[in-house]
Amino acid sequence: MSKFVDKISAYIRVKSVRSGAIKFIVIADVVLILAAFLLGEEAIYNTLPALVSPVLQNPRGYESAFYAAEWVALITPAIALLTAWFAHWRDERLGGRGIKDIITRVVGTNPYNLDTDVIAASMTKQSVLAAIAAALLVVIQIFEPKNKMYGALLKYLSSCGFAFAILFLLVSMICYDYASRFRWPAYHKAQLVRKALILDVLSWYFLLTSFVLTTALISPRLSVLTCIAAGFLMWWYYFFPREGARAVNYSSDNDVKVKDLTESKNFYMDVLGLKAHKLKDGKVTLRARGGAKITLQPESASFDAQHLSFTMTAEDLKVAEEILKQKGVTPKPKLETWSSAGGVETRVVTFKDPHNQHSIELSASAPTRGDDLTARD
Repeated sequence: MSKFVDKISAYIRVKSVRSGAIKFIVIADVVLILAAFLLGEEAIYNTLPALVSPVLQNPRGYESAFYAAEWVALITPAIALLTAWFAHWRDERLGGRGIKDIITRVVGTNPYNLDTDVIAASMTKQSVLAAIAAALLVVIQIFEPKNKMYGALLKYLSSCGFAFAILFLLVSMICYDYASRFRWPAYHKAQLVRKALILDVLSWYFLLTSFVLTTALISPRLSVLTCIAAGFLMWWYYFFPREGARAVNYSSDNDVKVKDLTESKNFYMDVLGLKAHKLKDGKVTLRARGGAKITLQPESASFDAQHLSFTMTAEDLKVAEEILKQKGVTPKPKLETWSSAGGVETRVVTFKDPHNQHSIELSASAPTRGDDLTARD
């Protein structure tokens, strides 16, 4: 039983968070669409009076029953927020190549752009969002829906959302303003930008949720479709697809022992552009361009370091070196040239796998520009 659980756990770690998130979104959206469009209007018509009316007391005698589509429109934003949280959590925990994961692993622990122009642009965007929120807050107050009780509830929820969105935007703008106004040390300036960004994200979610609820005043079904479209757009911008394989393994297929399967998998996929091929017997197989495969095998005991060789284009080698530097790995370059048909120049970079101490060699060849071909370190 434990082996089965380990295999399932390893499969979840290897499986793309990006594809898992879109599957979850599609399933949730199908359920919401079916509930909003196919359930009869009388299906849950009389459930609200016993649940909500005593709480709201309904002093004006509004019609207090909600149709199925109206109920779905009310719960759809909550499901969307839960889905977003789940995607963020899996991205950070499993390394799903979403924005949060990329910032943590590639950009670094201090990813904020502290240029004054960038901060000023953020403040401008905040001002526009605050103006939109204020305008929508006024519009919903003068709109009169057919279902008075339903409209009153939507107005209350969306008004609260717009109010908090405006509040967070105003405080966020103060943080951005102070970050750009004074000559702070980089650390303190970054802290102000970090706080502004947190408030920025919160205000955006409040604004989007309130906008969806406001749309429900016009049409509950339109509100559901709007929220579904927002979910797909958020997934599309948030996740980065895996880059195409850059490296070619010019030795035979290798079985590589590693200490941590997830960390090693992410390292080889990020630096070398290898693609996840399959998971079998607790091992992960990565595929390089050209079809060569590397199988990562977790090993708790000590093992001997191995030597792995790859070729890639000169441009891809530059990308790999930059990623290595961002990960704190210092490669050792060597430039070799020799006479050939027109001359060939080869750059060789070697470094140690930081997780397992394997020796990795990357090489890229390109035609030389001159006739003086010599070998040099």
